[in-house]
Amino acid sequence: MGDPIRALQLAGRWAHGNKGGRGVKYHAVPARSDTALCGATYGQRSAGWSEHPGPQVTCPRCLSKLRKQAVLIDNADAEPDATMQKRSTP
Repeated sequence: MGDPIRALQLAGRWAHGNKGGRGVKYHAVPARSDTALCGATYGQRSAGWSEHPGPQVTCPRCLSKLRKQAVLIDNADAEPDATMQKRSTP
């Protein structure tokens, strides 16, 4: 299997530490990566990923990617379905 997924948030800039009351978005970040599944990463002036993992992933794009990966994993273990087999024409 792949690396474990962590739920992390971007820490933002080291400007004032105030996020202005906006909600927190937790991204799905593989353990040995600096880029989330949705492609989000930190910039040059960013504080990087927060050191405190979140309770769950909330980024809609990351959740979509996780769902697709789960379907691929589930389908890899499944038996070939009769509807998926090549149909012969009469």
